[in-house]
Amino acid sequence: MIRSLLSSLVLILLTAPGCSSLNSSLGSVADSRQCPKDNAARVVQRASVLGPQSTNEELACALRVLIASSDPKVIKSSLSSRLSLHLSEREVPGSERDRHIQQGIQQGENALKLGGDQDAAVHYYLGALMGLWLNDHPLDAGTMLTRVEKELNTASKLSESVDDGGPLRLLGMIYLKAPPWPAGMGDGDKALELLQKAATEYPKHPLNHAFYAKALIEVDDRKEDAYRQRDEGLKALKNDHWGQNRIIWQAEFDSLQKELAR
Repeated sequence: MIRSLLSSLVLILLTAPGCSSLNSSLGSVADSRQCPKDNAARVVQRASVLGPQSTNEELACALRVLIASSDPKVIKSSLSSRLSLHLSEREVPGSERDRHIQQGIQQGENALKLGGDQDAAVHYYLGALMGLWLNDHPLDAGTMLTRVEKELNTASKLSESVDDGGPLRLLGMIYLKAPPWPAGMGDGDKALELLQKAATEYPKHPLNHAFYAKALIEVDDRKEDAYRQRDEGLKALKNDHWGQNRIIWQAEFDSLQKELAR
């Protein structure tokens, strides 16, 4: 998950002024869709099957139900932010993707306010959505990138296993791509450590291998080891479990191949 925070953080202006231009007044997603009658309890029951293999319509309709719910247990969960992230990643940068990201961030903030602060997934998906926003809107960086790092660090401390090592994966890419101190928070050694751990302890996720391979090249120029990680990642990518994400993530492997060929 997360195709964008990844390779584009190097372009973010870490000292950019100003606040985020997030607009929480946007209407709920799927307002104009003909969704089946459903309630939040049923959506939560099938949470495990709402993901990469779901259609856009299935995700959007489920998300609409979750957003309309007044149940505190639903509001403080990470499910609505997770579904928003899936929808966001399937869109090209633009108003529709902005809408999904904004809605997901708002739901994540609501979850924290209502007691979801001890849930690693709440912090992880909130940080991931913020990172995706920054990829498309780098001038909003200011203190927002620091907030992304904070949310991912908190998620990592609570549970590194979210999204198959997601906090390790995204933190590693932040430290790999951001400018080093004193200009930014970049740290090649820290990136290598985190991405190696992600690839070793959560080998089923393709991007753990792809990103570790990139760190091996950029930090240590270890191309042979990077080739091995690429191959492991491509094997993992063949798993049908990844659904539509396979198309999105293939771009990361294409980018990796170009780096290996240099």
